[in-house]
Amino acid sequence: MMNHNKIIALKDPKLKKIRENLREIIFQAVMDREDQLIELMEKEDRDTEEGYERYHELEEKKLELDRAMRYSTVTCPACNFGLLRDVKFNTYDKCWYCLECYNTIRLAYRIRQEDIERGMDVDRDYDEEYAHSFLD
Repeated sequence: MMNHNKIIALKDPKLKKIRENLREIIFQAVMDREDQLIELMEKEDRDTEEGYERYHELEEKKLELDRAMRYSTVTCPACNFGLLRDVKFNTYDKCWYCLECYNTIRLAYRIRQEDIERGMDVDRDYDEEYAHSFLD
C-alpha cells in the first residue's frame, strides 16, 4: 500500500502518447463492457425471482467496473477525465487525481482555512480530513 501522495508525470512526448493510447483502450473496453451489462440488465425480467437475481448479479458486475475505474489512473474521480493528464495519488481515498483537480482541491482547502482564520462563516458540511489530505 502506498503511504505517500505519489505523482505519475511523464515528460517524454512519446511516452505520453503511449500512456494516452493505453488509457483510451482501457477506458473504451470498460465502457463497452458496461454497455453490454446494461443491455443484459434491461432484458432481465425482474418480476421473476431468477430474473431479479440475475439483474442484481449484472448490476454488481457493473459496479465492480465503476469501482475499478475510480481507483485507476485512467480517469480522475473529481472530473472523470484525465486520459491526457499526469496524475497524483491521494492516500486518504486511495484514488488517482489529475494534477489540475488535485491542485484545485488543495487550493480550495487553503482558501477555506484562511476564511476560517478571518472569522468568516463557512459551510459546516465539509469533509475536513479528506480536504486536508491534499496538502501533502
